[in-house]
Amino acid sequence: LKGTDLQELMYLVNNYKISFRDELLFDRKLKFGCEIEYERELRFFVTRFMRQNFWRWESKKDATCKLGGEVTTPIFRNKKEDWIELKKECEYLKSKGADMFHNASCHVHTDKESIDEIEHNRQFLKLIGCYESVLFRFGYGDKISARKDIKKYAAPVADLIYEVLDEINSYEVKYMSFPQNDKYYSINYLTGDKHTVEFRMFNATTSPAIIQNNVNTTINCITAPKRGLIDEEYLDYKLKHEFISPTLKWYMYNEICIKNALEFADFVFDNNLDKICFLVQYFKRFQNNYGAREAIEAKCFVR
Repeated sequence: LKGTDLQELMYLVNNYKISFRDELLFDRKLKFGCEIEYERELRFFVTRFMRQNFWRWESKKDATCKLGGEVTTPIFRNKKEDWIELKKECEYLKSKGADMFHNASCHVHTDKESIDEIEHNRQFLKLIGCYESVLFRFGYGDKISARKDIKKYAAPVADLIYEVLDEINSYEVKYMSFPQNDKYYSINYLTGDKHTVEFRMFNATTSPAIIQNNVNTTINCITAPKRGLIDEEYLDYKLKHEFISPTLKWYMYNEICIKNALEFADFVFDNNLDKICFLVQYFKRFQNNYGAREAIEAKCFVR
């Protein structure tokens, strides 16, 4: 989009509010799960609430969270009853004043099955290599900046992907091409027998609409190659000529890049509602964080 068409889109994005939905538009067969961390609320009370209301969930300790922990969903599908459980848990944490601004994060697990084919895995890695900076800013959720230790516990992977592009293009073994030694990366393949990929860049939040938006983006991102949405030749061009290194250009993981955001939305989503919801959360009313060192609340963009 250019000119007045682009201006109209930016006006829409700047005025639209995302809403919690009973169901999203992706296939019900696709599985996912969430880990929601929180601080400044005793885990005892959270555990008691969950045992009384959500017997399938888990309440765990988390060493990175002060006076808090994490709640873990069971395997979810795109069903109304699953989303309602998520909403009620978020409402409980919000009512207790849980701190989501300092060390807490939200992780999303998705099934690896969508990238079991070598071609799909290759395209997925290239997609992340090109647009990881977009995913990070989007992943800040209802904040305009990252949590304090994001690079320690969800280190960017674009440089790792860029360094092994030759292997990615020539290898013939599943998941070979991710040079990962531990789980503390933004995209974590090392999930053991879970057969999932874990997305770790998301800030924690008590907004169910934002967690839902995170899940929707994650699911669509990992299934985009299988759905035939990826132009791999264009990704190769971007990796060669427009690569954004998190080591050299970390500031780009915070700044707004309209071109990359629109490209990513077109690669990943096949409908306008999902594209708009993604862009609203990415642009965050076009607020810039100006080098903030901890999470700062964004202007409200959730209904």
